[in-house]
Amino acid sequence: MRTLVAFILYSSLAFAACPDGWPTISDEYNDSRMVLVGKVVAHASTPAKGDFYEGDTYTVVPVRTFKGNPGARIDLFSENSSGRFPMSVNREYVLFVHEESGQLMVDNCGNSDVLPHANNALTQIIAVARHATDSQAALSTLHNADPAVQWIAGASKIADFDCDGVADTVFLGSEKGNVVVGIAWGSPKKHPLVFTFPIGTSTQDGFTKQPTEIETLPLDCKAEDGRMLPGCKTIPACKTIYIRDDGTDAFNFYWDASHAAIRWWRQ
Repeated sequence: MRTLVAFILYSSLAFAACPDGWPTISDEYNDSRMVLVGKVVAHASTPAKGDFYEGDTYTVVPVRTFKGNPGARIDLFSENSSGRFPMSVNREYVLFVHEESGQLMVDNCGNSDVLPHANNALTQIIAVARHATDSQAALSTLHNADPAVQWIAGASKIADFDCDGVADTVFLGSEKGNVVVGIAWGSPKKHPLVFTFPIGTSTQDGFTKQPTEIETLPLDCKAEDGRMLPGCKTIPACKTIYIRDDGTDAFNFYWDASHAAIRWWRQ
């Protein structure tokens, strides 16, 4: 029993410390069983059961559902540990719901939050949901911008890259032996942006082979050596784009607020 308790305590502390950082909206959307805006209508203390400490159960009425089928109401458990996700009755929340050992829960290391503080996340969820039902929308925009590029449908990320509070989409592609990075902006007034990089071992501005994955990271406006990136302004909801292959330093794309443009640098 002591071993079990110690394991649970360690797990809770590790969970609360967020060792993996915070997921992007699109990643947490894909990994969640349900995504919704809900209003908390009731709260009750819940005794310890199974692998869980005692905690609180919140009854939530869905106001707007983006993924899953929560029904007329759902009960969300919050363990009384450092991994808790407390909520207040009569408040509305953006909620990414997952299931753990039969309990529906909310990850306090995720993007769930109370409204209106979660308005930016909600904007991105709407964009992610739209792309989930119409995955060709951003691809069509980029194809129209450069029909010669072969875009990789599975190599994309959705996040706010120009710090305007609206979710954008970045794709990887290829054209005549070059690596192509394309950004379809969430704002319909902005034209898509396309970067082309050569593939070759001797170039400082190229890749050794075609990358197939994109990562997004928080915008902290610092290069690997600690220097400040020119024109960068730290905005919590804004993300950078991180792309690498196995043989080159990573390419990092960030929003230069001073010049209203995307810039890139190498690690």
